[in-house]
Amino acid sequence: MLGIATRPRYAELELEATPKAVRDTGHCANIERTLQTRLGVATEPLRNLRNLRSVLGWLRVSLETRTGFSTITPIRVFAWRILVLALAVSVTQRAAAEDREPAAPAPPPTQPPTDVARPPPDARRSPSGVISKVLQAGHGRERAERNDCVTALYTIWKRDGSLLGGSRYWSQPGRTCLRTMFPGMAEAVKQMAPGERRRLWIPAALTYVGDDDDKPVALDVTVDFELLAIQKAPPVPPDLKAPPPKASKLESGISFRRLKNGNGTQHPSGTSKMLLHFSGWTVGGDLIESSVMAGTPATFDLITAMRGWREVLKLMVTGDKVRVWIPAALAFGNKPRRGQPKGDLVYELELLSIE
Repeated sequence: MLGIATRPRYAELELEATPKAVRDTGHCANIERTLQTRLGVATEPLRNLRNLRSVLGWLRVSLETRTGFSTITPIRVFAWRILVLALAVSVTQRAAAEDREPAAPAPPPTQPPTDVARPPPDARRSPSGVISKVLQAGHGRERAERNDCVTALYTIWKRDGSLLGGSRYWSQPGRTCLRTMFPGMAEAVKQMAPGERRRLWIPAALTYVGDDDDKPVALDVTVDFELLAIQKAPPVPPDLKAPPPKASKLESGISFRRLKNGNGTQHPSGTSKMLLHFSGWTVGGDLIESSVMAGTPATFDLITAMRGWREVLKLMVTGDKVRVWIPAALAFGNKPRRGQPKGDLVYELELLSIE
């Protein structure tokens, strides 16, 4: 739908907006303030977009990229131009937050490369069918993994040379996560070192993969991708499949293990507002959300938190950090609404303060 595939979907926050409401300046300002103060999301593109689908698409991808999790229930997008626009906007996050990131990208190329339609003989083909050629060598041994995000510049063309879009149109480079990329793009990025630039020829079967009812027509694409920096995800816990024998188990079926003891004495109550750092995974190891990766803790009211969180948070004090195994029935279930993760989930929660 957004030109990115195999993405996690979890509708912790749903924005219900009509075209009129989204076009209203005051409504846009409210959304901007919410994103900036609660999630640290750059909102400059919101002022430049007036199409409802583009706005909601940008919001969804921006939150996913900045916070490590998706918070907007997807809407259906019918055109590749909107598809690539949303992907490009997703990488306009604030580069200034990272000292090592450059200040601004180069302007987009006005002409497609001469080999846009057909890779040269010295390009390499992967077993999946992605063809790539290194245009500029990178440095170091660090590589991105499936839950990581990257800062990158890229341009996407159709094979006939017409431009689909890319991040170079925006004022500064930003982050996008591997799990939200085209599968073929993510495959190539995992092999790249920071500073490396590659040209990719990605077959249609590895561009968009999803379960949307109105997914765009598949296209073979050519991508110039420059990897600027890698943002590592929190490490995947080794015991996602099942809690260890020493974990505490509640009557509800929730298990938890204390990772760090706090020094507070107060426990959250029904009216408490809490400042938390958290990361969550599926039992298969996919990162579903992370304030740690975003670099900004989040505020929650205990009464509105997920039931699987509430039962454990009531037992915590300030400074405690726990790992929680939550059965599907106490999370979103095995048949959740669209946009929510299904099955058992594992979270790490760190209680920073209680109000």
